[in-house]
Amino acid sequence: MPAGVLSDPQRVALWLALKEVSSSGLRRVHRWTPADGLPPGAAGGPHQHAVPTLIVGLLGITRVLGRSTLDLPAREALVIEPGCWHQHAQHRRDSASFGLGVLAARCDVLFIDHRETLWGLAPEQPLRERLEALVDASPAELPALVGACLAQALEDRSELVDWRDPELLRMAAYLWNNLHRPIRGGDVLAAAKLGRSKASTLFSGFFGRGPKQELMEARLAIARHLLKRGWTVTATAQRCGFSDRADLTRAHRRRFGVPPTGSEDGGRD
Repeated sequence: MPAGVLSDPQRVALWLALKEVSSSGLRRVHRWTPADGLPPGAAGGPHQHAVPTLIVGLLGITRVLGRSTLDLPAREALVIEPGCWHQHAQHRRDSASFGLGVLAARCDVLFIDHRETLWGLAPEQPLRERLEALVDASPAELPALVGACLAQALEDRSELVDWRDPELLRMAAYLWNNLHRPIRGGDVLAAAKLGRSKASTLFSGFFGRGPKQELMEARLAIARHLLKRGWTVTATAQRCGFSDRADLTRAHRRRFGVPPTGSEDGGRD
């Protein structure tokens, strides 16, 4: 149990709800591909992730918005693939959910109800490996694999993140919400509304690298997943904030040593 949870009965209740779901097992696991998401930059503040993420209903109904609206009851889960634009609806008073993803080379662990978001960080592995396995698993395999993710999250010791620096949260949100646009590292720093040097130190201290590098890693991770799902290189470049196909090709070659391969090239990664 993360430090700080024991001091708050409502937080203890969320932790116990996760333990109950984990021990009882999941009734159903949904999975959204990039094609199941909202249009990039749609009204209301949707976002995408560069790695697979997981949402689990703990209490009541948890609503997630994509191309369709999904209402998750307790003991149902949603796997969201990289590049799938989605939005979380406000929780009702009787609802709560658990989320799992990757943030700043660590796994982020979230408990969300109508009152607050309890955000923690856990060691990156083996949780990241377990999350990535959800993308290629068969529907029949998903419940057991998600169950393994929940068991691992319960076992790992999480460190709470209070986002004491609203400037850091503004930069992170700006980055996540604008990966489809050709923004630069300086644009991310400007979102903090601080001096550039102070914003850069704050960002790098949390993420372990500067915003330019974080942007590139996120864009390339999403691009590789879109290509794997059959997107063309041209469409992938446009979706991931690269100026054109050639820009993505250069970045992909620098990072991975080979050019990207999309459906217009007769193959996939």
